[in-house]
Amino acid sequence: DAIATWEAMLKKFPGVNAGTYGLADAYVAKGEAGKAIPLYEAILKENPGDAGVKGKLDAVRRGSGG
Repeated sequence: DAIATWEAMLKKFPGVNAGTYGLADAYVAKGEAGKAIPLYEAILKENPGDAGVKGKLDAVRRGSGG
């Protein structure tokens, strides 16, 4: 399960990293976009210029899931 893998990665390596991106995208793909919002927000806090994540966050907030 991809979500379990990403969660384990974030537990082992906290903070914004590839696991944060992967987990957020996995939640969206699984239809659990609401769980992706705080992850995308954390990414943008660390990387405010990440237009791709900003677009994903906007899409999730609009309900389209990206």
